[in-house]
Amino acid sequence: MKKPVAAFLSFMILSALMIGTVYAWDPTTSDLTGTDSSTNNSVSGANRRFDIDGSSSPTVYGMQAGEDMDSIAHLMKMVTIQISSGLSTVDWSTSSTGTQLAFQRKSFYANGRYWFFYYDLYYTSTDGSSWSESNTGGYVESVWFDGTYMHYVYANGYLYYRRGTPNSDGTITWSAAEQEVPTAYGEAWWPTISVDTSGYVWIGYTDNYTTGYPFVVKSGNNDGTWGTTPSGFPYQLSTISMEVVVPIPLTGGKMFVLYHSNGDPVYGKRWTGAAWGSERGTASSADQYYSAVAEGDDVHLVFNTAYGTALIYEKYNYTSDAWGAETNVQTLDYWDQYPVLSRNPANNDLYVFWAGYPTPNHIYYKRYYGGSWDASPTDWIDESTDTLPDNETLTCFYLSYGNRIGLAYTTKTSSPYNVKFAYLNVNTINGFQVPGMSTNDQYDINFTIGDRDFCMLFIATGSDSGTLKLKYKVAGAGSWSDGEAFTQTGIVSNGTYQSGSGNIGFRLTRSCGEDGSIKFTVKKSYLTSLGASGNQVTGILSATFVSGTGNPGSGGATPNDRCPSTGTASWTMAFVPEFPLGILLVTIPVLATYLCLKRLLARAIRNRQTSCISVGIRVQHCRVSPHQCL
Repeated sequence: MKKPVAAFLSFMILSALMIGTVYAWDPTTSDLTGTDSSTNNSVSGANRRFDIDGSSSPTVYGMQAGEDMDSIAHLMKMVTIQISSGLSTVDWSTSSTGTQLAFQRKSFYANGRYWFFYYDLYYTSTDGSSWSESNTGGYVESVWFDGTYMHYVYANGYLYYRRGTPNSDGTITWSAAEQEVPTAYGEAWWPTISVDTSGYVWIGYTDNYTTGYPFVVKSGNNDGTWGTTPSGFPYQLSTISMEVVVPIPLTGGKMFVLYHSNGDPVYGKRWTGAAWGSERGTASSADQYYSAVAEGDDVHLVFNTAYGTALIYEKYNYTSDAWGAETNVQTLDYWDQYPVLSRNPANNDLYVFWAGYPTPNHIYYKRYYGGSWDASPTDWIDESTDTLPDNETLTCFYLSYGNRIGLAYTTKTSSPYNVKFAYLNVNTINGFQVPGMSTNDQYDINFTIGDRDFCMLFIATGSDSGTLKLKYKVAGAGSWSDGEAFTQTGIVSNGTYQSGSGNIGFRLTRSCGEDGSIKFTVKKSYLTSLGASGNQVTGILSATFVSGTGNPGSGGATPNDRCPSTGTASWTMAFVPEFPLGILLVTIPVLATYLCLKRLLARAIRNRQTSCISVGIRVQHCRVSPHQCL
């Protein structure tokens, strides 16, 4: 009976070991306490992308015990960074409508200057603060910058077009005189303008004031003169009245033209470069104005619902020729809080701006990145002093230029009104994105236990991938030895990732609209196997690097953030029992069972001995030992 009992005990103890070594080693976000390291940060201003958290104790700086006490974690808090922006008053005006019509564009950045067009005037600034005024020689309603030339359109029943080069001194070199563009009825209103990838101009407008049919027309030339309008243009998009027509350039000469009437879905048709596609409408009906930008051959669209208070986002997919699912970006409180949309071509993040809610006379924005919108809006501009005449005077850049998105708007409720301009520096917004990391972003934690130095570091290898490494060496030695390392792809915000052994791991949480964190976790038993001894953790230093090398301290480079700002911190680990608690708990019933079985075994042996002797006498040749009789 000893062998079965031994096997049973082995099984129970093994089970105990398995139960006891399930490590809940990932500290929760609530474990991250303390103040931001910006208060003791040696790298500040535009160079600082991240903050590293210090705990409630001034000597801990993010060190935490794992939940089962068998691991330690270091947490770096990635906080939302103060937005870099410029705000200025461009001029005053007797009109409150010069920046209205959210579907039109009126500003851009080129050749070291911000450019803003307002009726027959245009303004330029090198810093977004001080402005110079000039005259265009004609009225301007909608502008488009194609990377080299600016194009404008104006309508007063007839359409007028002109192209020019915006110069670094604030002047415009015009390609030709202002030209009239032929239309179907000679009654054009509410124009928008854009340029396809071949340089041909597209103008969307409503023609025939009585019926208001939506039309789009294309230029015959791409040299700044209109030329002969191609066959098939002007093209009537619908036989239903539609006031807002916006041609959006795609790739390879393709276009997607949007058109809409208040209370109806936003419709669109694609131009393949040779033919028109079928009409495609959004799932929800939209209020009067909308805003859209392209990304490759796809189109991003935002609008307010006509019969509700939702700011809606939809994406048109060119390949499937269909609109995707709607997303409710923000709940508003009124129908006229018209959004305007811009895209950062560096990473394809979207930015939507609106005014008046949650707080009246404030301007807000949200960002779309990594497949989702910010959970909460950023309260960007407070105009409670000047106040806003209404919530529909915003107009912004189509794309960010030089990492900046410009926004023009009007303040005050009576003449003289103020025309204002602000820019958002998208390069400094919430520098930590998951996904959306920049290659070679690196995060370090250095610490010493006993006579061993350790470094855990994560270096991004792509937008959603990176490598976690643990390095170690004899304290004070020059060269590092390689501990465990693993590369992870498909990283998502708040996902937990471990090495195959479970000895090391990390969790990244984006800091866009809310604080996030980077968490490194390592088993104490693994550190001990590498030479760590004792419970004192000293020499704690955290750092972040924009251009990491994958080596501790990024090869001696200056960090973009460091915590503490000078010197190092220390921490005392809690005592860890020789066996995990799970083993001790399971051992109690195992010992009780063993003692019981031992008593039963002794009794059974005595009984079987008697039985075996009796059988042996009758058989006479029974030579088996007592335990073999079982």
